[in-house]
Amino acid sequence: MRILTFACSLVCLIAPSTSLMGQAVVPDISRWSGGTALSQAQGFSMGDPLHLTWGIVNDGLNIPGFIGESAAPSDLKSRLIGIYGSEAAYLAQFQNVFDRWGSISGLEYSFQPTDDNAEFLNSAGAAGVRADIRIGGHPIDGNSGILAYNFFPNAGDMVIDTDDTFYNNTSNNSIRFRNVISHEHGHGIGMPHVESSTDRYLMEPFIQTSFDGPQHHDILMAHRGYGDVNEKSNGQQGNDSVALATGLGLIADGASAARGQDGNKESVADTDVDFVSIDDQSDTDFWSFEIASASLVDINLEALGYVYNIDEQGGSGGGDFDTRARSNLDLALFDTDGTTLLGSSNVTGLGGNEQLTGLQLDDAGTYFVRVRGADNDDSIDIDTQFYGLTVSVAAIAIPEPATFGLLSLGGLALISRRRR
Repeated sequence: MRILTFACSLVCLIAPSTSLMGQAVVPDISRWSGGTALSQAQGFSMGDPLHLTWGIVNDGLNIPGFIGESAAPSDLKSRLIGIYGSEAAYLAQFQNVFDRWGSISGLEYSFQPTDDNAEFLNSAGAAGVRADIRIGGHPIDGNSGILAYNFFPNAGDMVIDTDDTFYNNTSNNSIRFRNVISHEHGHGIGMPHVESSTDRYLMEPFIQTSFDGPQHHDILMAHRGYGDVNEKSNGQQGNDSVALATGLGLIADGASAARGQDGNKESVADTDVDFVSIDDQSDTDFWSFEIASASLVDINLEALGYVYNIDEQGGSGGGDFDTRARSNLDLALFDTDGTTLLGSSNVTGLGGNEQLTGLQLDDAGTYFVRVRGADNDDSIDIDTQFYGLTVSVAAIAIPEPATFGLLSLGGLALISRRRR
């Protein structure tokens, strides 16, 4: 195993939590709160989306010895060209990493191709000049041990050990290199190391190649800091109101629409992107769906997650953390005007599912579903709740038409009504 270590910016040191045997210790994320990041529509609070630029510093730029190594100029570009053969080929590996973080969270990225050789780390990103996330490399500790290190926000810069032959193995689409970069960037968006005795996560301090990219806990923490992918919709205004509702489209008779179905996966593939959440009790999600005619509608809201062991790095063993029970979910359906309440459900408590079944909607049109939650009041700050939402539509059965006949009684002709 090779240790992935990181350095922490002096302005945002994260104090260690107190670890108690048998109690889950879940270190919180220290998200970007301003600084070099591009301005945001929602601001810089927990759960708000964020747009970051990234780029590679020029070879020759001096990088100090931040964790005890000698100061030396960056030689990352030449090192990566030696492995991949071209700038385009190695940039594609970085792009893959940032695309993946963006596909499962409210984070958004763009590549900044230029760098002005400003002092490494202490120079804020500048649009069109240098990136928010600046990546360089030089020798750190030889061909073993530390692979890379990273700074916490509001810096997020990365230094890669260019003496390490670990990166020469490019099998499985360079999973070694990509998982190192993905892990280090986890620090760059504010995540500390965690340890688990039951599962494997990207943000553990040892390199992992048995999975590809962020896993369940890593994605949960990204949502805690930056929300789900819908938070960057509508020009980063999110889907917190009827006017900004995330559309499920037209649901035909006998069909369903579902979202958030990857939130209970213990093993996350690099193609899994269907994660939605309430990031805390201030978050509200609105969804819309359309029906073409009068219909019966069922709505199911499921709390997703599972139980695993989690602890801070170097803790005393941690304890069980149940991600199914981080928020008490609340479900509501509104009429086509977006304000008339047609039904609501909040009866099951933490970890429970909420349902609205057999609701008769008499008119075609667009209806609105609201999802929100009330935080778990335990001592853990992370109250982000993955959920799954399913809306099912069935046609309303129309009675068969009545038939009429003549019935003769004592010379009287009576009309009788019967059903076929």
